Amino acid sequence: MSQTEITVRYAETDCMGVVHHSVYPVWFEIARTDFIKEAGMS
Repeated sequence: MSQTEITVRYAETDCMGVVHHSVYPVWFEIARTDFIKEAGMS
């Protein structure tokens, strides 16, 4: 199991402070890259 901490930026939220769903694929890619690095792969 791998854990990646991501800071939510203001531009990624709506006027109510809720993260917009279009940001999820970007965050998934960040987490996937971290997982690959932690697993020792390039």
